[in-house]
Amino acid sequence: MNTRQLSVAVTFTLLVTSMSSSPQQARAQRHAPGNVEAGRSHFDRGVDYYRDGNINAALIEFKRAYDAAPNYRVLYNLGQVANALNDYVEAQRYFQRYLQDGGAEIDPERRAEVNALITKLGGRIASVTVICNVEGAQIYVDDVPVGVSPLTEPLRVSAGSRRIAAAVSGKPRSTRVVEAVGGERLTVEIEAVGAAHPAATHAEASQSGGPGPVLWLGIATGALAVGTAVVGILAAQDSSKFHDALNRSTTSGEINRLHDRAATKAVLTDILLGATAITGGLTIFFALTGSSKPDKPPAAAEQRARLNVGLGSLEVSGQF
Repeated sequence: MNTRQLSVAVTFTLLVTSMSSSPQQARAQRHAPGNVEAGRSHFDRGVDYYRDGNINAALIEFKRAYDAAPNYRVLYNLGQVANALNDYVEAQRYFQRYLQDGGAEIDPERRAEVNALITKLGGRIASVTVICNVEGAQIYVDDVPVGVSPLTEPLRVSAGSRRIAAAVSGKPRSTRVVEAVGGERLTVEIEAVGAAHPAATHAEASQSGGPGPVLWLGIATGALAVGTAVVGILAAQDSSKFHDALNRSTTSGEINRLHDRAATKAVLTDILLGATAITGGLTIFFALTGSSKPDKPPAAAEQRARLNVGLGSLEVSGQF
């Protein structure tokens, strides 16, 4: 056992003998009879772990001892162990609580020693302001939750390499590693995964969902406009032929045939013109409302728009 371990072990031994004699412990015992023995058992195991060099296990046992039978003297030892683990923030907190809870029971020499330790630890603590892009994200320091964004004040972290993380419920953490130096002030910006970014979301939707209804309706409108023009020209040509036939000698069958052709193409022209107006109106509507993707994913791998023209009928089909 080295000198440092011996010094701490002596402190622990003295503490074990005084756990049940403190007025504070007496009050705790009235609220929870039998907890002093549980506290002493945890404390003894903590001493054994510390002597064996298992500082983490010792810290856990001393916390359990304090929870079972609160005694301000345990806070001093918790501060020592936290300091040995380089957790300067927790060590300072334990020593401050030790002075506060011990009050006049702490002799002046020990109080001066602890105050010196608190000042020394303060020089090993950095201040970190965390800025997160999402409200309500859980903030972590070295995997320990410390609050929810936006934090009302900077975090106090021990000097060294620290992992600052933020996480939205159901999403993986976004982590930044910072090199903290005692006494300095740092600002860390973290973008939590799963945050809503309108511009990025629009771009991703355009890439993943394919062309939206504005594009397809625009294509359909263009196709219908071309079809209307072509059928209109053909209808005009047939109408001209029909009138020419009336002015010259020909058979009644020829006249009827030309009349039917002209009438059919005139009807098709009217239908195509109406469909063009409808799709054109829908194109303008979706363009103005900013709709860029469908409410439901397309059923097929490819999205197609088709224009089917038949005698006396018009069909526009497709997936939007």
